[in-house]
Amino acid sequence: MKRLAELTKEDLLDCPVWEYYGDDDKTASVSPAHGAVLSEEIPEARCQQIYVALTEYTLANGDMHLGYCSPIDPCGLDYIQPVMLIEGVHIRLYDEDIEGLPEDWTRLGIKFSEVFPLSWRCCVPVDGETVHGTVPE
Repeated sequence: MKRLAELTKEDLLDCPVWEYYGDDDKTASVSPAHGAVLSEEIPEARCQQIYVALTEYTLANGDMHLGYCSPIDPCGLDYIQPVMLIEGVHIRLYDEDIEGLPEDWTRLGIKFSEVFPLSWRCCVPVDGETVHGTVPE
């Protein structure tokens, strides 16, 4: 088990699905969920379990990056919680404190205007389907 903040691209490539433990990303831990099958039809006994899965992101400028999301309930970014990993920095694409997001891009030398719209695709199927979408801004 490790802190979510310490999850790396290499971890996600080694095991594309991780079990999430905690109430928020600042204090959450994750552990590899080797062989996990993601489904919206989760048996009631497991309905509280949260998973994060390897996800590919393509920025408006064509740059591709890896990260993770929670793809089981794809009805909105607030449920999917997409996060990109760039140079070891976890960049959240959904945050109630949206004003903090441009600073992450600037710190990495990426112009905010080069990022959006961006597309994302979870690399782990949910019920055999690819979960994907676009973040307009």
